[in-house]
Order: sequence, then C-alpha cells, then structure tokens
Amino acid sequence: MGVAADCEYTAKYGTPSNATQQIITNWNTASALYKSTFNVSLGIIEIQAHDAECPTTADPTAPWNVACSDSVTLNDRLSIFSQWRGDKGDDSAGLWHLMSGCPTGSEVGIAWLMTLCQQAASGSAPSVVSGTAVSTAGRTEWQVVAHEIGHNFGAIHDCADGCSCSGGCKTSGVSCCPSSVASCDANSQFIMSPVAETGEMNFSPCSIGNICSLMTSANMNASCLIDPNAPASLTASKPLITLKMCGNGIVESGEDCDPGLDSNSTCCDAKTCKFKNNAVCDPDSSACCTDQCAFAPTTQVCRPSKDDQCDTAEKCTGTSSACPADVITPNGQSCGSGLACASGECTSLDQQCQLVGASMGLQKACPANNDKSCQVSCQDPSDSSRCIVLQSPLIDGSPCGYGGMCYSGTCKPGSWWDTFKSWYVHNLQIAIPVTVVVGIIVLVIIWAISRCTYHTSITGLSTSDHPPTFIPAGIFRSCRSKPKSVERLPSYPGTPPMNFNPGAMVAQPTMYGPK
Repeated sequence: MGVAADCEYTAKYGTPSNATQQIITNWNTASALYKSTFNVSLGIIEIQAHDAECPTTADPTAPWNVACSDSVTLNDRLSIFSQWRGDKGDDSAGLWHLMSGCPTGSEVGIAWLMTLCQQAASGSAPSVVSGTAVSTAGRTEWQVVAHEIGHNFGAIHDCADGCSCSGGCKTSGVSCCPSSVASCDANSQFIMSPVAETGEMNFSPCSIGNICSLMTSANMNASCLIDPNAPASLTASKPLITLKMCGNGIVESGEDCDPGLDSNSTCCDAKTCKFKNNAVCDPDSSACCTDQCAFAPTTQVCRPSKDDQCDTAEKCTGTSSACPADVITPNGQSCGSGLACASGECTSLDQQCQLVGASMGLQKACPANNDKSCQVSCQDPSDSSRCIVLQSPLIDGSPCGYGGMCYSGTCKPGSWWDTFKSWYVHNLQIAIPVTVVVGIIVLVIIWAISRCTYHTSITGLSTSDHPPTFIPAGIFRSCRSKPKSVERLPSYPGTPPMNFNPGAMVAQPTMYGPK
C-alpha cells in the first residue's frame, strides 16, 4: 500500500517524521487484525508525509495537500486523491490511503467500495473512483484505517440501530451486514460499524464472509496480493517501510516468521518471530507447510483451481514452503458458450453485469467496442439505449475497445490484427458489403490480367528473312491492341497476378463517522 499524509495530519503530530511513525503504528495494528482474520498482511511500500505548514495554493503534484476548509469536504478529498492516484500510474501499490487532519462534521473516514488493486481512475469530479480511501486523525485512528480498507476489500457497513431485514437487511434504506440470522443490529461491536468506537477490535462474521467470498471470486481484482514466499523477482521491487514490529503479521528482516499478535502457533514463537521446535516453516504464512512445521508433500494442493476451464490447481513441490506460481489459461481464450477466460475465470461482460448488478436486475452488458473505461457497464433494463456504469472494474483480461484488454482498470490496446478482427466482428453491417465489393474487385483484376495474358501470348516465327523475335517475359502489349501479324512466337510466362489481402451511474462512496 501507499500512504500519504496532508499538512493538517502532520500538524497533529508535529513533524513529518512523527507523522510517519504514527502511520506505521496504525498499519502494524491494522495489519495484525487482517492477518489473523483473512491471512492478509498490510504492508506499506511508499509514504508521502508533507510539512505541517499548509501551502497557500494547492500544488499540482499533491492537490489533496490543502488546509481544512468548508469548501473541501472528505468526499472532495477522496475524489481529488483518487484522480492523483490514477495519474500516478502503476507503482506496485494495490491501494493508496490518505491520512488527513480534516474531518467533515462527524464523518471521520470515507472509501470507495470494492476497489482493491484498482490503480486507474475513472469518473469525474466530485466522484473520481480509484483504489483509495481517506481516514482522519483521532482516538479511533487505527480502527478507522482498518474500517476504510475493509470497504476497499468489499465490506459494507454492519447493521445498526433501526435496521430491518424484511426483504434484505438495510439501515436507513442502505444494505448492511446483520449480526446473525436471527438478529439484525450488530450494536457497534465490530470494525465495520458505521459509528466509530474504541472497543471495535474485530470484523463481524458477516463482514468476514463477504470479504472472503469476494476474494475467492472473480468479482474483485486481487492481483496485487503477493505471496510472502513468492520468488524474489516478485517482491524485491516492493521493499516494505516498517518499524520491524514482531506481531504485525509481516515477515520482516531478521524474522523467520510472524503469526500476528496473540497467536498460538505451533511452529513460530509469536514473541520472537523465530521458528521453534526445529521447524522449517510456518503454516500460518506458508501454503506448503504442514502442521508439523515441515514442507508439504507434492500431493497437497496449495492453490485450488478457480475455474476448471481456465485455471489449474497448483500443488506443493515438496522442497519448499512456497506455492508454485499460478498458471492460468491465456486471457481471451474461448471457454465455450460465448464465454472467454479472464484471470483464470470463464466469464463474459454479460455475466459480470449479472453478478455485480444483480440487485438492479442488470442482465446485458453495453457494447465494449467503444468503451475503454474498464468499468462494468450494463444496459438499463428500462431503456436498452442507455448504459449504467457501475463502480466495479472489469476483471483483468476482459475485452475493451477494439481488440484491447483491461488490466488494473486500464484498457491496453491489442495488436493491429486483434484490432482489425474485433472491428470486423462488431461492424458486420459495414464489413460484409466491403468484403463483397473487395472480393469482386479482386476477381475482376484477376480476370483482366488473365484475359490480357491470353490475348497477348507471345509466340515466335522463323522466316528466311527474319530471325525469331523474342519479347522479354513480363512485358506485354495492351490487351486492347491487336498484333500486326499472325506470326507464331515462342510463349513466355507472364507476371502472375498480385495477391490482394484485403464504452450512467457511479456508486457513491461509503461514509463513516463516530457517534
């Protein structure tokens, strides 16, 4: 992750150095929670902490770094920060988080829902969307950070006082996560409560289920999640900025393992972050490690197949605690029934509309040939000529434009041949007549050349007065002129004929505030 701190946040802690230390402390605590709950650690690879003195005018390189103002709300900061993040491009960060000293009324945090690994920016001000969130300084700071990152991972708010589960659980008309099957109100006990409380230390069972379900499906891009035991080539370019805290769930320099806080790991000492009992690995952080702290056998599946048609399950090597690299079917390859592989999933634009837009009754995608937004765009059920653009990005490997593919929310163009094929298929009303006309022209050219060749076949005749006459091959008289005599001349082959080859609606961010 990348984290930025504006001038007002730094002013709360005095100096950029102090602000940086507070940020890392927040992330260590939040990371320990995510590690123990989802087996995902939150690492920081870049921090931008600005001076405590706010600029008089916004710097174009950090337009979000401005003083608190009634004219710049949390929503505005999120939109500005999202545009900045999109302009920044691919920097290996799966999410960017802005720490600010400027809450808006009782609202202390805001985030875009289900935008993990989304690097590009989409939409327009004041609702520019990217993989971003904003949290503000305060007594519940780390909880707010964990809460907003939870939104990025796809979690919605827990149900609160006044909720109802008649026809779907909602609080004030907005979908929410119930406490249980029998009870709606979660009583502000958990991290995803819409009201910040210091006693919130865990995710609710409902939130855990939602996030885990999304992370194992193709509905959310998780390509930025890195296996801690992955080859150095994948992790060397992403050095982590940490305070080297044992218990944050991140294996740092000098540590053998890190199972997180209050762990009862058999293989790793949670106090020293060192292997114990002659262990060679820790199953809490390694997919190919047994409960006996040894390398798993080659029969153990370490990464199940996401889709039998587009992904194969990976098995352990028996000599390492790391799972081999994920091997999937190439993006765009057909998997039958009008579907194609995308990031190991057999899917289509229509299917993504049906999954993401189920609550709106969306069934059919808008044509992708003119759409390079890489957002899920679906036809309005009440007006097929109108497109509804959802906040969710398309799965990596989904088609966009003419022959392009979406990667991290950006449409990457294909080869000229891919572009031509896609244009041809999507414009048959033009392509077929043009093909017919071109075909006729080619046939006419071939016929004309053949006829010309036939009528001007060069032959030779020997007489007592004249030697045989030869005309070089490939040079012909016009087929419209007749020969002056009926002499028979030796035939030569003529030049062969040339081959002719002939992108509505954007979901609003989720607000989060204390009582």
